[in-house]
Amino acid sequence: MDLSGHAGTVTARRLHNVDLNLLPALEALLEEGSVSKAARRIGLSQPALSHALARLRLHYDDPILLRAGSTMALTPLAERLRDELRTVLDRVEGVVHPRTSFDPTTSDAHFRIRALITIPWLPKLNALLRGLAPKMTVQIVTPASSVSDDLVRQLASGELSVAFVSARLIPEGVVHAPLADDSFSVLSRRGTRLTLARYLRADHVLVSPFGGRVGIVDEVLSARGMSRRCVVIVPSFAQVGDLVAGSDLLATVPSSIARSLASVHGLRVLSAPLELPTNRAALVWHPRTAHDPASRWFRAQLVASLPAEMRPSQLP
Repeated sequence: MDLSGHAGTVTARRLHNVDLNLLPALEALLEEGSVSKAARRIGLSQPALSHALARLRLHYDDPILLRAGSTMALTPLAERLRDELRTVLDRVEGVVHPRTSFDPTTSDAHFRIRALITIPWLPKLNALLRGLAPKMTVQIVTPASSVSDDLVRQLASGELSVAFVSARLIPEGVVHAPLADDSFSVLSRRGTRLTLARYLRADHVLVSPFGGRVGIVDEVLSARGMSRRCVVIVPSFAQVGDLVAGSDLLATVPSSIARSLASVHGLRVLSAPLELPTNRAALVWHPRTAHDPASRWFRAQLVASLPAEMRPSQLP
């Protein structure tokens, strides 16, 4: 037996003989507590609203309004209906006339961003939102592994709002905006020039979100028959600044991150002494939110918070 279909039939049958146009009249009666005032409120004649009240009394088998001296009083059922009816009508109006505009100043939307790197842009995004959308909240979600983590499903379900991914790993079924390529730089506590020989002799900190012991630099060096020594491995760039500032460690990181960390920790940003591929990333989201006003506004603020050299020329 298909119970879901049966339930739908029962619901349709129970609503079949109900005139839903009576609900605005009921709302006016419950709010005003007067037939004449309710009639003026919704633009009906008093006899027409009196007729609507008679039909409502018949439907509910309840007087709805009772004379109490010179005024009218709501029955207990009417009191309960008043508490629920405004919410119901707001929801119905939202279905019939969905909002096509968005006011960030009153929005309490919550957005979840999957990202490995937040240093260059999260403080600016927070500042933008506090000024433009003070009730809006943001959550940073770190992927649990290097695979997609069922990214499309998470975006489709709303578990994630947007995600930063490698441009080489954009899954099918998402909308994406390629970010501008970012080069690599070396962070150091001191120095103005870095030779390859010194770079290879130094101890390094490696950022490895997924726990590996080899990064892109090591792959490039290995292809040239060389290697470096990574003595500290950390899961995110957040730990890099303090480590380099308090030691002779070198850290090879995307240039936008290097500049941010250098400004906070008083570090030097040096050119890498070997040619490295650029760091390519993309911002992705699900097609279901592509035209949602709140989501579109949020993505625009997120892109505005990125360093200028990372921003896409335009969003889809």
